[in-house]
Amino acid sequence: MPIYKDLLAGLVVGLVGVAFYLSSAALIFQGPLAAHLSAGIGSALWGGALLALLYAWRGSLRLGSVGAVPASVPLMAAMSADIAARSSPAQTLPTVVLMLALTGVTIGACWWWMGRRGAGQLVRFIPYPVIGGFLATTGWLMFKGGLDLSIGPGAWAGGWNQPMTWALLGEAFFMAASLWVVQTRWRGSWNLPVMILVHSVLVHLGLQALSLDTAQLARWLLPMQSQTWPGLWTLWPAEAGIDWSALLAQAPTLATAVLISTVSLLLTASSLELALGQPADPNHDLRLLGLGNVLTGVLGGLQGGLSASRSLLNRDAGALSARSGAVKALVCLAVMLLAGPWAAWIPVPVLGGLFVLMGLEILKTWVLDGRHKLSRSDHAVVLLIVGLAATLGTLTAVVAGVLLCCLDFARVMARQPLVRRDLDRNAWPSPVERSPDDQARLQALGAQLRVIELQGALFFGASSALAERLAPLVHSGARTLVFDFARVGTLDSSAAQGLGRLFAKAQDQGLAVVLSGLPPPIQAALAVQGATRGVRMTPDLAQALRDWEDAQLQSTAADAVLAPNDAAERWLRQTLGEGHAQALQAHMSPVALAAGEPLFAQGDASDALYLLRQGRLAIVLGPPGAARTLRLIEAGSVVGEMGVYRQSPRSATVVAQTPAQLWRLSLSSMQAMTQQDPALSVQLNQALLRLLADRLEHANAQVRALST
Repeated sequence: MPIYKDLLAGLVVGLVGVAFYLSSAALIFQGPLAAHLSAGIGSALWGGALLALLYAWRGSLRLGSVGAVPASVPLMAAMSADIAARSSPAQTLPTVVLMLALTGVTIGACWWWMGRRGAGQLVRFIPYPVIGGFLATTGWLMFKGGLDLSIGPGAWAGGWNQPMTWALLGEAFFMAASLWVVQTRWRGSWNLPVMILVHSVLVHLGLQALSLDTAQLARWLLPMQSQTWPGLWTLWPAEAGIDWSALLAQAPTLATAVLISTVSLLLTASSLELALGQPADPNHDLRLLGLGNVLTGVLGGLQGGLSASRSLLNRDAGALSARSGAVKALVCLAVMLLAGPWAAWIPVPVLGGLFVLMGLEILKTWVLDGRHKLSRSDHAVVLLIVGLAATLGTLTAVVAGVLLCCLDFARVMARQPLVRRDLDRNAWPSPVERSPDDQARLQALGAQLRVIELQGALFFGASSALAERLAPLVHSGARTLVFDFARVGTLDSSAAQGLGRLFAKAQDQGLAVVLSGLPPPIQAALAVQGATRGVRMTPDLAQALRDWEDAQLQSTAADAVLAPNDAAERWLRQTLGEGHAQALQAHMSPVALAAGEPLFAQGDASDALYLLRQGRLAIVLGPPGAARTLRLIEAGSVVGEMGVYRQSPRSATVVAQTPAQLWRLSLSSMQAMTQQDPALSVQLNQALLRLLADRLEHANAQVRALST
């Protein structure tokens, strides 16, 4: 593997990273903190070096580049500016340095905990327009931060009529526009360093008439730095105190920084996984970068994460392995140790223009391009979050965006049909094969059972509509209502109360209420509201239907003295006649099965059909230990006729669920019967064909009902 490619890519990415770190430090350490800019530059370079070395060693993306990122830098700049406005001059620097350390430690600890908990997929549960609003807000903060860096925060109040202010803004926008043109037309890895150099030369040519001190006072140049060491190392005055009230006031912004940096990291990892063609492990990176940020916070570095732009630049520059990340770390260390004095020669509006361009590109993606990529409601949420962030603050905007998405979700869910199906028993019978007599009796009683299949999220926004939808069922003529909850995802207390009132009203009218497929949380929510009082619950809908059918057959039995095997004999007498029924029995042999004993297995030869006289069989599919019951077979039913007619192997396994008695008619006996008693053979085949036709008719009716 050619090492020189990693060396060149690491050098290019390192120089680009240094330019961003200088801009970040200048954004954070401005105004009253400008005299201590060296502390910010050192912290940014030191943090970038530590994180780059750590990620090159153990990161999940071998071409990933880490360090200070646009997601959190504007928020740290906002906190430092607020501390400077609240604190005394002597307390400002130590309070800001401690704030930066706490930011790194807090974000790092949260990331590590999330990685340990496997929360790397958390981003998928955040509403997409809220994520877009987060990122668009980051773009706004970067754009505004670039302007503040270029002209100074105080210029917004009364410096607009100063020619120097317009000159600084002009250079910042000229830098942003020219860099955008160059990057659009030539996608090279040296674009940013070359443009910084070109604009620095142009600015210095224009400042020839000014002294260095005058240029620095006019904000054209950074203050001269003798060294660039991290703030925690040498610049914390031992005698100065911490303004704890100013520090505590940053808690909301810090919480926002944690949220936005987390979303940024997870989104970046997901996008780079696709762009780089490498599998990412978000949970691993959360743990690794979490520990890295705790370490950099304690050692005086600036918080950082995974950078999409520098990672793609690393790839485009020809990097082949994680060694390029180590080279980038060495570049940052070299600049930190050796390049303090020359950093002051970089014009401030050039660095500000870099932030202006990045901010505008993010805003364009979500505010302008979002009109065509998002729905109107989602795009409105993005605009609202950005607008509130610009006027009321980022945390207020985030909370408002989440609330708005929740309301929009409630609106959409309230329009979804909560009743998936409402059918009687004839359209939705149990998966039990019964005798023709039993089927006819159940068909006559089918309208007395209604199956209501619920779905989706049952919550406050839909509880009243659901109650109105189900109220007519009480007077529908049904005697039993089965409510199936297998497709219900969640249920809140208001919906549970509404259903409880409906169940109670149905019971007052003499109806039986059955609840099937209740997940434990939904069953608990119903029980808390008293909605399960007096109702019967079954593990699934099939069990509820089977129990109802069994109860109806027992209560409507016409002849209580008949033996259980009479259903089979009655079917033979009704379909073949008394004489042919007795003749057929002479061709059949008895079979007895114990509970759990197989009648035949999937793949066996189809050499006989069976008539179940007593007991219950189960049709199962799948290997032992993972078999799934498809249907049950009751006395009076025929089993195995399909395989005999098709002369194909058994398509499923049939097992005795209870002790069972059967008649077996072998294929050889059927062939002998055709020769010896053709009339009996014809009648038997006609009876079996009618049975198959009835099954097909019932199946088609059920398919039609379930498809509506």
